[in-house]
Amino acid sequence: GFNMSSIKTKFNAVKEDITAAINDDYGNQFSWNISPDEFNNGYCDYFAEFMSNKYSDVEYMSSDDISKEFKIMTGRYPPSHAFIKYQNKYYDYENLDGVKHPLDLKFYKRALEYYENH
Repeated sequence: GFNMSSIKTKFNAVKEDITAAINDDYGNQFSWNISPDEFNNGYCDYFAEFMSNKYSDVEYMSSDDISKEFKIMTGRYPPSHAFIKYQNKYYDYENLDGVKHPLDLKFYKRALEYYENH
């Protein structure tokens, strides 16, 4: 649909800036060859910040925004994560097609599953 292609287009427009910022901060050659879930384990903030700073219709969000709901479900606070809201769907680098609720993001699904079993 429209959402999917436009978030991917928006992302492609900031991808080089994100790469440069990560290289600046870590002093290394960042590669997009890492898996999306690896990217979400440490670099999620770059995606959310660059996307929300560049586009006025993209909203920065984080685990703070869902912590109450997460705590009701699990009795624990969610692991730290940053993501975006765009046209009533939620995105991060691992979910470029968007999901209807933040807890549907794969990052939180993994956390929920882990907490259920530990």
